[in-house]
Amino acid sequence: MDEIQERLKETSNLCIQSYEVWRKNISDDSVREELQTNIHELRKVASRLEIEIAISERDQMKSKRIPIPPHRSSKKGSKDSDNDSMGNGMEADGNDMPDRNNHSNGPDIERKMPRRSRKPKND
Repeated sequence: MDEIQERLKETSNLCIQSYEVWRKNISDDSVREELQTNIHELRKVASRLEIEIAISERDQMKSKRIPIPPHRSSKKGSKDSDNDSMGNGMEADGNDMPDRNNHSNGPDIERKMPRRSRKPKND
């Protein structure tokens, strides 16, 4: 039996036992604390199990190419400059999206100014 399965069985049994004791004597603080400790241990085992599942999924996914998210593929300088990875044909520079800042229906296009880095102040 592997370590996670063994820990899962032990902690779940302890949690069940401490729950039964707590249900009989709800007002006892030490019994409640013991139940909370066992619940915490059960959460730790469950977290470890989730990590193992994620690792196994990652190992299986190594051969599959992860698509570039649309918000990344639509920026200038993207590797997929003609189409995004989702295949919707959106231009890489985002020009086929309407300009939300320009409320007129005319052909005027607002040009964005490039950002300039700040120079450090001399003391």
